[in-house]
Amino acid sequence: MLGDLAARLRPGARVLDAGSGSGALSRHVKRMCPEADVTMAGLSPAMLDQARDVPATSVVADVQRLPFRNNSFDIVVSSWVLETVPEPRRAVSEYLRVLKQEGQVFATFCSRPDSLSGRFKTLPCAQSCGSASPGTS
Repeated sequence: MLGDLAARLRPGARVLDAGSGSGALSRHVKRMCPEADVTMAGLSPAMLDQARDVPATSVVADVQRLPFRNNSFDIVVSSWVLETVPEPRRAVSEYLRVLKQEGQVFATFCSRPDSLSGRFKTLPCAQSCGSASPGTS
């Protein structure tokens, strides 16, 4: 995922790290493209506080109800988030809502025993967003 992400990053690109946690993925983004305009969104103020060193905007937000306007971001990244939220379909819908028309979502997730990957394949965007198969990017 990081190689594909690096190829899409451009100076000034608006990047949303949805469910940023302690900022690990945002740190990678800023290392790959220091001029990217990164916004970290996470539910936990304590986790966002751990990311104080990341030169990014921090917003306390639920990925299932993002407080951003439609078509706001060039790239949405989300790592190990979808399997943790009660409504992963809603989260993916929100990622797509805030994404610009020509934008791209980069997401990693693991399946839970109750088969998140099975639910993910049923998402309306699975066909129109490219491959939803595990192990592809």
